Amino acid sequence: MWDKLKNAEKPIVLYGTGNAAEKIIDELNKRDIAIAGIFASDGFVRSRSFAGYPVISYSDAKRQFGDMIVLLCFGSHLESVIENYRRIAGEQELYAPDLPIAGGELFTSEYERQHLTEIEDAKALFEDEQSIRVFENTIRYKVSGKIDYLFDSDTDDAENWSILGLNSEDIFLDLGAYNGDTVGQFLAYTSYNPRMVYAVEPEHRNFRKLGEYVDSICSEKGIERDRFELINKAVGSSECIVYFTKSTGRGGAVGKGKGSPVEMSTVDRILGGRDVSVIKMDLEGQEPFALEGAAQTIKRCKPKLLISAYHRSDDLWVLPKMIKALNPEYKLYLRKSPAIPAWEINIYAI
Repeated sequence: MWDKLKNAEKPIVLYGTGNAAEKIIDELNKRDIAIAGIFASDGFVRSRSFAGYPVISYSDAKRQFGDMIVLLCFGSHLESVIENYRRIAGEQELYAPDLPIAGGELFTSEYERQHLTEIEDAKALFEDEQSIRVFENTIRYKVSGKIDYLFDSDTDDAENWSILGLNSEDIFLDLGAYNGDTVGQFLAYTSYNPRMVYAVEPEHRNFRKLGEYVDSICSEKGIERDRFELINKAVGSSECIVYFTKSTGRGGAVGKGKGSPVEMSTVDRILGGRDVSVIKMDLEGQEPFALEGAAQTIKRCKPKLLISAYHRSDDLWVLPKMIKALNPEYKLYLRKSPAIPAWEINIYAI
């Protein structure tokens, strides 16, 4: 994609403003790729400028630039927003640059060639055709920026969660519990009769919302509150104090001396020898370190795993290899829920 943009004759116009747009502009500048303009969705124009460009509407962009290349600079899970992406892609040449949430390496064609052996080895670890389809399409998307590869990979949440075969005997450890959204999914799939839920969330505001959600659902569904233990910590491979910086979305990042201080611990230390049967990790790029810190628990309990694999450029091959090393008996599946760009790509180990 980046090579194609370098040689493009059409004007290159960015769709969206914010952190992702800033990163894309930086990358374009590094490669001496010219930007013609920036447009935003209706309701977000508001007579403003961004990065020195006036922010215009899509209609104005069509009048000003005609046939153009559109670079998508924000993501969404919302069906209405994704349908708008489809509409624009039907009218213009559209790409969604892949930007790693953690780590700095872009997934270019050169990067793919450098890691081809690791990529092929990891692909062979998955169990079914849909996993291979998601794996291959994700690689193709990352190199090309073409969102059709992502549309061709989607399956719905209910189908994906069903891989875990959840039941009311399961003990759930939710790492990166946010405001309780995945706790809610787990409860729904266990008929609101959990054996035990441990929910770990480092960001203070999210942790408060998590507590409010658990209190509310216990009251609504008549669940005993002592079946939940909420833990305000970060998760990694060691114990220390880290500084957690909140992003504008659901996630955040571990900073260096900036942000709110949060205690980091390991899964092994948090559980302290207690049993667990399901572990979910969505940790904004900390998944490899959290797996290291969960090694004894995984070897001892052999829990079912749901591990996010879209935060780092090498997640698709590093994480499956780590999981298999911890328990060679695991069967691995790869699924993607609807979202643009390549978010919500998860490894399921059973």
